[in-house]
Amino acid sequence: MVNILKIAGILVIISLLSVVTANSQNSLKDTIEIKEVIVTGSRIEVSRQNVPLTVSTLSRREIELSNESAVLPVLSQRIPGLFVTERGVTGFGVATGSAGQINIRGVGGTAPNTQVLVLLDGHPQFQGIFGHPLPDAYVSSDVEKIEVIRGPASIIYGSNAMAGAINIITKQQTKEGISGNANLSYGSFNTQKYMASGGFKKGPFKIFASINHNNTNGHRDNSDFKIINGYIKTGYDISSHFNITADVSIADFNAHDPGPVFNPSLFGIDVTRGKASLSVKNHFSKAEGGLIAFYNFGTHDLTDGWISEDYHTGISLYQGLRLFPGNTLTAGTDLKSVAGIGSHGMGADKWHHSTDIAGYT
Repeated sequence: MVNILKIAGILVIISLLSVVTANSQNSLKDTIEIKEVIVTGSRIEVSRQNVPLTVSTLSRREIELSNESAVLPVLSQRIPGLFVTERGVTGFGVATGSAGQINIRGVGGTAPNTQVLVLLDGHPQFQGIFGHPLPDAYVSSDVEKIEVIRGPASIIYGSNAMAGAINIITKQQTKEGISGNANLSYGSFNTQKYMASGGFKKGPFKIFASINHNNTNGHRDNSDFKIINGYIKTGYDISSHFNITADVSIADFNAHDPGPVFNPSLFGIDVTRGKASLSVKNHFSKAEGGLIAFYNFGTHDLTDGWISEDYHTGISLYQGLRLFPGNTLTAGTDLKSVAGIGSHGMGADKWHHSTDIAGYT
């Protein structure tokens, strides 16, 4: 009798294992994995496994879960080997006492931090005189995805990408009809964060807009910071193969730094940064490319007497061909111009210009 019970128990266990195995096999057959595609390191979408660079990506979901209003703190938390200096409760500032210095794998992180290039939708974003990124101008509510090259990318983006590159891909409306979202938070030192965004899509036309406002008194006297940022992006699908997109963003931020505790020295900034771009792109089964024009501008007014204006503009034309599976040939040309004027130093009160043109394949 005991042997019969043992045999019956073994048969029941084998039956259960068979069911579990069968279900697992069915689940595996029903699961379809989609290869991740990236655009950083290549003008067109390619499989991540075909890019000869170390690339990390952050999805929209990961950015939302961080609950950060600025982009750089999210990267510091999520990307291996990437570090960002911070100060106070919120905000980074510029010039004396500023934070937001980016370090990738031990390279970068020192003023003026020209070793890491930040891009918005593939367009370089930096101050036109000193060439450094502008951390306060990059807000998370406008972001769909972030791609980070961890390591030298100068062969693609020039000397500003010696340590790596950060490509911030902005949002656009994808759902039909009207949608919206709003967030607000309040914390220590009278820190307030407000965000509202909304979009509309009907057929080939789509538009998305957002506005952000952050404000804090700071953890010390005279360490306040405030910023207001607006963004709008619109697009139109001319056909199944061609689309046109335009976007505009502007940010105005003010900050104060009290200096060292043992030797206070008040310093303040009033900065306005903006950008606009227009692109026409094509997409076929064997070809993909586009024509992109962008214009970045800014004004800086500092309490030490420094006042400056700068701009960075460019046009990019590129086309990629998939001649056979696993191979993509891309060719194009870039024209870029950078200019600035400052109130101090050699050549003060005169506009200085630099223009470059280059082709690649």
